[in-house]
Amino acid sequence: MLPEPYCQHCREFRQAVEKLTTIAAQLNSDKEALKAGIQELQKFFKQELTAPDGNGPALESVPQVRALWVEIDKQLRLLGMDLTFLKAARQSTTASQRQEQISDRLNLLLRYCDGLLGEEVKQ
Repeated sequence: MLPEPYCQHCREFRQAVEKLTTIAAQLNSDKEALKAGIQELQKFFKQELTAPDGNGPALESVPQVRALWVEIDKQLRLLGMDLTFLKAARQSTTASQRQEQISDRLNLLLRYCDGLLGEEVKQ
């Protein structure tokens, strides 16, 4: 679905998301490692996967790519907010719920990457 140079960057992005998923899945995950990982994902997405004008490659001609690009950007912003809420959580049940929400968002990002790479997006 993407031109080849962007496929390689998307694969790298996907690998970074997988690593972050592993960190987030740990019972008492390191919040600073999560924060750094989310910031790196956001930076990588902006620098390597989007063009300077904020659009991906030939997005106007491929509506599915544009839709996935917009969703990835949105989920990355929401991850930052989820992390803020995780850090503010006082009770362990709330923290657990926030951590689960972060994991769900990361899994969704993996599915979006699969969609960009032309792989089947599982529901």
